[in-house]
Amino acid sequence: MSGWGPLHMTLREDCPCERQRELSKCPGAAQGWYLVQCKPREGFKAEQHLRNQGFQCFHPTIQNQSKRRGKARWVVESLFPYYLFLHVRAGQALSNVRHTRGVVKLVGFGEGPRPVSSGIVRSLMRYCRAIRYDQTEELLHPGDSVRIVDGCFNQLDAVVKAGKGEDRVVVLLDILNRQQELELPLSEVQPS
Repeated sequence: MSGWGPLHMTLREDCPCERQRELSKCPGAAQGWYLVQCKPREGFKAEQHLRNQGFQCFHPTIQNQSKRRGKARWVVESLFPYYLFLHVRAGQALSNVRHTRGVVKLVGFGEGPRPVSSGIVRSLMRYCRAIRYDQTEELLHPGDSVRIVDGCFNQLDAVVKAGKGEDRVVVLLDILNRQQELELPLSEVQPS
């Protein structure tokens, strides 16, 4: 400790963790989950940089369909924009977190960061798994009845023959007493 000099003493005195007496040494932290505030549109980058430092991260996400230039696409978005959860193990330093690219700060109350209840984080993880499960169940399967909701075949019923890529589907449509194959964007059909 003698090699650290006055700089080390300044850091220890200014550290809010030391004032709270909740940590045995600075810059380490109590084990548990912490909430990290990220810079706008940098949550995924911050998560990757924190993982590269050896931290376990939980970034609640959801898939949403958005239209750009008339095309529907599935995009992954943060369930809580600007926030992610970080798990700290014994011996890991929180001081590195706030200097990580994409991170604004560790969320806390009063004088420093506070751990988040692991029960809350586990509940959010279960919720996110349920959302992903529900989203995969919404996909169309061969034999499903659908209604065309856009284009020149608007309001006609069809049957799904097969999926084609991530954003298209092949349907069978009755035209002139014959089933005709028609390839459509997923955004133009809905389950009936």
